[in-house]
Amino acid sequence: MPRADVVFLASLFEEEATPMITAYFDSSFYPKNQVAGIGVWMIDSKKNKVADLSITLPATSVNEAEYLAAINAMKLATNLKFRRVTFIGDVQLIIRQLTREYQVHKENLKELWQRAVNLKDEFSHMTF
Repeated sequence: MPRADVVFLASLFEEEATPMITAYFDSSFYPKNQVAGIGVWMIDSKKNKVADLSITLPATSVNEAEYLAAINAMKLATNLKFRRVTFIGDVQLIIRQLTREYQVHKENLKELWQRAVNLKDEFSHMTF
């Protein structure tokens, strides 16, 4: 059986060997068509692009569109096996709800918030 301090040190080295990624996410919302355009751009610590994504999805509000952008950024990072990620978005309501500084009151956002929170477990280090 391995010693606890050796296992802890091994996990520290494994963590440092895992690259830190920054994921920028944003959205635009078109109320007339009830459509959101979302974008994700990921860079490594040396500012090299490692991934990007842009898609169009149905949405009913600006905040819903931003949640969809955050969720898709998290899914892309998970699919690419990135475990240490800093997510950067520009809608403070969404960021503060995801960091639990604010509660989610709107019914249409509660399910999206829960989807995002469930994805947080996929990361060993995650910040907004």
